[in-house]
Amino acid sequence: MPLDVATLGRLVGGEFLTRAEAHDALHSILDGVVDPLVIASFLTAMAQRGESVEEMAGFVDAMMAAS
Repeated sequence: MPLDVATLGRLVGGEFLTRAEAHDALHSILDGVVDPLVIASFLTAMAQRGESVEEMAGFVDAMMAAS
């Protein structure tokens, strides 16, 4: 699932992303298809709530796939 307003709402609500959702979110950021304001909101929500192990694993998967 690409990073969108619905995903941001879940994060602000305290929910965690699955590994696949985290991968897709970061993948869409790295592809340059996400608005900078959405990226800023995503990073703020993640910083306030903290990352889960599953989310970190998904982010690593996305970075490895992009390299």
